[in-house]
Amino acid sequence: MDTSSISHIPTALATPGRRLLAMLLEVVILVIPIFWILSIAKFMRDYYKDSPVLVLGIGGIIYVIIVCTLQLTLMAKRGQTLGKHLLNIYVIDDNGGKKLRLGKYLWLRFILGRTLLGSIPGIGPLYALIDVLFIFRRDRKTIHDMIAQSSVIYVSGEHRRKKLIDFSPLA
Repeated sequence: MDTSSISHIPTALATPGRRLLAMLLEVVILVIPIFWILSIAKFMRDYYKDSPVLVLGIGGIIYVIIVCTLQLTLMAKRGQTLGKHLLNIYVIDDNGGKKLRLGKYLWLRFILGRTLLGSIPGIGPLYALIDVLFIFRRDRKTIHDMIAQSSVIYVSGEHRRKKLIDFSPLA
């Protein structure tokens, strides 16, 4: 895993619009196809009994596994999720300017900073909204960025991804 500093690469903080678009792309890539698969499965169950539903269910599970594998691989190698990858933005560690380690991303940024805090009954949805709105601050850090001590940057020029899905290390 490459964790060399990226200080030699020209960067800027990712704009709120770019970050929100990356999140929207991830929803489109993951969630919308799942709803489509589920709606087809319901239709097929009503008309063809169970066998096509089983095939669609397995297909849906395989799709989720593929997307999650892509997400984890991109985060481990480049500090990106699929949406961030498509928009050339990266998650870096504030301590040293290196791409954020996968463990730190998963445990602090995703599980604690978004999932657990966003799941608190009664205040979870409010927390999730406030967390997203924090990207409009001057330092553009959400609450989950502050918890993980991370920043989201935009990389331009020759250091951008070279193809649609690029697993080469960032630096």
